[in-house]
Parts: sequence; structure tokens; C-alpha cells
Amino acid sequence: MFGVRFLNPLYESGDSTYQIAEKWIKAEARRRAQFKQQIQSIEHGGDSSLKGWIEVSIETLLKKAGNPWGVNLEEVSADLFSTHFIRMDGYKRRVWTVAHYDRNHWVPEDPMKSVEIFFANEYRLRNPDAKVRVMVWDPLMTHYGHVELPKQLAAATYSVVRWFK
Repeated sequence: MFGVRFLNPLYESGDSTYQIAEKWIKAEARRRAQFKQQIQSIEHGGDSSLKGWIEVSIETLLKKAGNPWGVNLEEVSADLFSTHFIRMDGYKRRVWTVAHYDRNHWVPEDPMKSVEIFFANEYRLRNPDAKVRVMVWDPLMTHYGHVELPKQLAAATYSVVRWFK
């Protein structure tokens, strides 16, 4: 919602939505592809029960095409939903970060229902001596905070790094 339109840091007075979007795509073009894969949408939606179906679908398509790209199905399968299967051991300090306005991750009306709180609590159960923090970013920003608010995000990230010392 905030990536385009008037809250966009690339907006200049008088720009149309189209002009703002063009500037945004130009700023982001070197960092990411200009499409969103269906698998990424499924992963972000959190439906990890579809992992097996996705693996079989990829395997079927690769066999049908003859796999001219040499795709290693085991490596691809290991990457699927990787953020859903985070390590729950081995760290003395752990930080989860989330944007206050990101309704896919944070539930401001009832923070204890937020995904990051769930994972932080699970980690605490397995690592009672670990120091665990959940940081909620308050500025209006999307997944593109590095473009929208680079100085503020850098300062916040620096504070996290200092806490790790």
C-alpha cells in the first residue's frame, strides 16, 4: 500500500501514480526481478501444507521439460518454505523484527497472536537461557524499508547489532 502513491519517498509534487511507479521500478530493478512467482505467494501466505504438492509439481515439470537447466530438485525442495522451518537451537541471542503496519505479520490489536511472537516464544521454550527480542518497527514502511526510510532503518538495524555485542 505504501510502496506507490504519495507516501513513497520517490514522490515529487505533481507526479502521477504511474510516474511514481516508474521511479520505484527503476530504483528496485537492480535488486529484484520484476515479477512475483506463484510459489513465493504461496510461501508468504504461510500454507506450508502445500510443500509436497509444490515439490511434485516441480519434479513433474522438470521431467516433462527434460530438465535442460540441470535443476537439483533436492536443493530446490530444501529452500521451499525455508523461513517456516527456522533453527530453534544454537544461538544465545535472537531477534525477530516486524513492521507495526504489516498486517501479514503483526496483529496490533492482539500482539500475542502475531507470528513473530509465536516463533519467539517457541524459541524461548527450547532455549530458556537465550536472550530473545521481538522488535516492532513503527514507521510507515513496506518490505522496501531500505528504499522508503533508509536512514531510519539503518539506525534501527544498528541498534540491533549493538545489542548483539
